[in-house]
Amino acid sequence: MQLAKRLAILFSGLALLGIAGSAAAQWTQHRFPEGYRIEYPGIPKAFQQEVQTQIGSIKILTQSLNWNGLDFFSAYSQYPNEAPPERRLEGARDGAVRNVKGILREEQQLTVSGAPAKRIIVDVPNPRLVGVQLLVVRDNRLYQAVVVGPVGSESSPDVARFINSFALEPR
Repeated sequence: MQLAKRLAILFSGLALLGIAGSAAAQWTQHRFPEGYRIEYPGIPKAFQQEVQTQIGSIKILTQSLNWNGLDFFSAYSQYPNEAPPERRLEGARDGAVRNVKGILREEQQLTVSGAPAKRIIVDVPNPRLVGVQLLVVRDNRLYQAVVVGPVGSESSPDVARFINSFALEPR
């Protein structure tokens, strides 16, 4: 399972640590001071880390939970510069695919809480996993909801519930 967590970390393009969760699901909505809310099937653990990127050091704040063979992550990062939302979304998508040497299977353009977004599905060939990721940009902030699990889990009701529950809080 640690490898699946590392792949989820790579999907976000940042070095993150996985945290184990409980076996019994009790879905609850969590609101985070970074301006978003999302439902988890348990209580996620929070951590933060500074990561070096092409545009400088970025602090990422992450919530993480392992449950029922799936790794759930939500993350928030603020960038030091303003970039067009589409460019930021494309960069996050490309980094997610490249970092796991994956194959972009599906991509959807969305709007989440009025902000531009993408939902992607990435197949990871070695080990054979799949990642479902929601990327949302508001101002110079990137929000992510990520689930990594075995192939076939991308159509799981748990994955859909997690990804679809993500929303930005009103400013």
